[in-house]
Amino acid sequence: MKSTVIAARAAFTGILLVGMVLGAAQAAGVDGGIITEDGQKIVGKIRWLPSRKEFKITDKKNVAMSLSPAQVAQIQTRKPRNIDAAAKAVMDKNYSQGVPALEKIFADYSMLQWDVVAARYLAEAYLAQNKTTKALEVTRKIMEQPLDRVLPDEFHRVYWDVLLEAGQREKLKEALELAARTGGREIAAVAQLKHGDIEMKRGNYKDALIDGYLRTVLLFGDVKSIQPEAHFKAAKCFSELGQHTHAEKMRKTLLEAYPNATYTQQLKSGVSDG
Repeated sequence: MKSTVIAARAAFTGILLVGMVLGAAQAAGVDGGIITEDGQKIVGKIRWLPSRKEFKITDKKNVAMSLSPAQVAQIQTRKPRNIDAAAKAVMDKNYSQGVPALEKIFADYSMLQWDVVAARYLAEAYLAQNKTTKALEVTRKIMEQPLDRVLPDEFHRVYWDVLLEAGQREKLKEALELAARTGGREIAAVAQLKHGDIEMKRGNYKDALIDGYLRTVLLFGDVKSIQPEAHFKAAKCFSELGQHTHAEKMRKTLLEAYPNATYTQQLKSGVSDG
């Protein structure tokens, strides 16, 4: 009995030590640099202090400086060494391996550049596991951050998927309209297609076709990256509406023009929805 108690105490002490080491590492910040609004570049260990809503950077001379988001023009931090492997694990549907690593990166790099990448793959993983609330939580944290930064199209697309699954249609429509007005052709094409997804989820196949997929096919033919999905989903809508000739035309274009696309492979394998 005594040996069991001693072993348990030793294990608990080990856990505490590990936690202290990890906590110290996180408290020290991450390597990087901040370019201020007045053009000054400061290199050192950076942390975001959420309670104070400010960055703290400690340079090599151990001199610390606090900066508000309004004082920061750009942040550059060293890429987390395991982020690519974690992202690949998520893409390979190996969520038990990828998610814990991404969750740690998301926490350690809060407001420090790589949290956006981690959030994107975390949201994809959570959606795939039907954890919509968690997906909404991580994407919302990025969207509500006080730092003025341009988010990549890949993040916006996942964020829109999260809003769709969460049933936040009005918020999604506002985001899509903003992207259509202010974004480039590619993100505008994705936004147009997402209008179709909104109606598809409600079973409104005619509106999904007219307001989303068919309009994407006709107006964004130059955006080749979105065309396979638009053709695939347009074909589904035509089929649901009993317009099988038009559905077959969409499938034929998909097979011939985009033979290597993921949606083409889904069509060949008999998967009916994307």
